[in-house]
Amino acid sequence: MSGIVGTTSIKSGLIGRPIDTAKAWARINLNTPVMQDSFGFKAFSRSSTGIFVLTFDSPMVNTNYSVVVSSAVHMEFVGTTNKADVTLETRNNSNAAANTDKVTVVVFGK
Repeated sequence: MSGIVGTTSIKSGLIGRPIDTAKAWARINLNTPVMQDSFGFKAFSRSSTGIFVLTFDSPMVNTNYSVVVSSAVHMEFVGTTNKADVTLETRNNSNAAANTDKVTVVVFGK
């Protein structure tokens, strides 16, 4: 398997092109708050419970990038996508903003 959805192993040498490689990723603990590990982000801030902003090392080309968020709480939302940063939100089952110690973020784009 090549790692690229919809391709064969013959194309596995293409992995690493800008279009199919993550531009940034992070593992965050919102309880502390601290960015435990990351690539492509230079800063992290929690503006209030469950709402946080990740600032890119280098600005994105446009605001049409894709953000994948996963957390230990039940819902994650992508707020504003700017060239310089992205705002994210985590919520619990009651739809209340909630912090968690396990948040992962991956960004794909140009």
